[in-house]
Amino acid sequence: MLWLACAGAHAFELAPAVRPDDAINLGQLHPVRAAVGETARIAYSGAAMAIAMSAAYVPTYRPGEQAIGLAFGSYRGYSAAALGFKRSSDDGDMAWGMGVSSTGRDWGFNAGIGWKLPRSTAAARP
Repeated sequence: MLWLACAGAHAFELAPAVRPDDAINLGQLHPVRAAVGETARIAYSGAAMAIAMSAAYVPTYRPGEQAIGLAFGSYRGYSAAALGFKRSSDDGDMAWGMGVSSTGRDWGFNAGIGWKLPRSTAAARP
């Protein structure tokens, strides 16, 4: 049954929209708003974790040494903490590391490895 309040232009007890040109009711809109809000929370949390992970600096270290770094990050009111670990090979030609970050609800991880390239002969000339 449809009830209209002409002066305020309200429509009550509308059936859910089923066709593309139907108007939706508020009951159909609330789940969409909730989903958009959850998507924003996940995105902002992810940004805070990435910011925290990128700030987990480790001191310069020599071949064979290892180091850890701790950092915090925030984005649009969402905060995260990160912990990073790095180690280099005994000859210093390779390094690897990993990190973890968390908002307390969401978690992020990273890992990486890198190699030192030989110095080019052109760059070594004065």
